Amino acid sequence: RTLSALGPVGEAATLFTEMLVGEDFVRLVGFAHADERDWFRLLTGVQGVGARVALAILSALEPVDLARAVAAQD
Repeated sequence: RTLSALGPVGEAATLFTEMLVGEDFVRLVGFAHADERDWFRLLTGVQGVGARVALAILSALEPVDLARAVAAQD
């Protein structure tokens, strides 16, 4: 979804990033919108939700849909 939101090749693009640092890795994760990155940060702060699960949730739900699901305790 992020790749398609960037626009055509050759045009300027902005990515909102989050750096993940572990014992044996450094990863940079990019998002098309700041609210997606913010949700990623919130989700990875939940016990048992790692980066892969957070990315899977964000690829299935738009941030507005995720906010509705949390508000509805769904």
